[in-house]
Amino acid sequence: MAKPRETTRAELIEAVGPLIQSLARELNDDAPTSTITRVVNILEQNGIPARHAPHLIYQARERLRQRHNVKRKAPYLIVLLEELARTWTPPPPRIGNQNARKHGWWSKTRPLTNEELEQTVHELLTTEQFDKLRLLARAVRYVRGDRLLAQNIRRLARLAERRAVLRASGLYPRVRTALGEQANDIVGEWEEP
Repeated sequence: MAKPRETTRAELIEAVGPLIQSLARELNDDAPTSTITRVVNILEQNGIPARHAPHLIYQARERLRQRHNVKRKAPYLIVLLEELARTWTPPPPRIGNQNARKHGWWSKTRPLTNEELEQTVHELLTTEQFDKLRLLARAVRYVRGDRLLAQNIRRLARLAERRAVLRASGLYPRVRTALGEQANDIVGEWEEP
C-alpha cells in the first residue's frame, strides 16, 4: 500500500486562503492574511491534508456560530480549529464495501497482525459478540483481501452463535445425542464443558 503524499504549505495556502478571505467579513477579521498564516500553521503541525482543511474550517465555523456572544470571532475560530485539528482522524480508505468500515479496525495506525487478529477473534468469541466477529470478517475480506480467512471467521461466528443459542435454551445435550455426527456440521466440533 502506498504511503499518502505529504501536503505542501503552498497547497494548504491554496486550499485555505480563499475560504478565510471569504469568511473575513463574517469574522470581523481586519487581518485575514495573518489568520491564513495561523490556520496553515495549525493544519501543517497536525498533518492535515489540504483536501480536508476546508471541512475542518467549516466545522470550526459551525461551532463558532453556536456561541452567540463571541466578540472576537477570528481568534476564537483559531482556537476551535486547533481543537478540531488535534482530534482529527483521517477518513476510512475508499476500497471495498462501506459496511466493512463500521467495525473501526481500519483506523488503527497499522494493520492487524495475525497474532492481534487471533486475539481479537478469541475475545469476541469468549464475550459472544458475534455481530462484531462478522464485521471483523468483512474487514479481513475487504481491507486485507483474504477471502478464505474471512469465510472461516464468518463460519466460526455462525457456529459459535448456534452453539450459544442451543446452550442457552438447554437443548445442546439433546441435539448432540439426537444428531450424533451431524451435530458437528450444525454446531461445530466443540466438547461439552
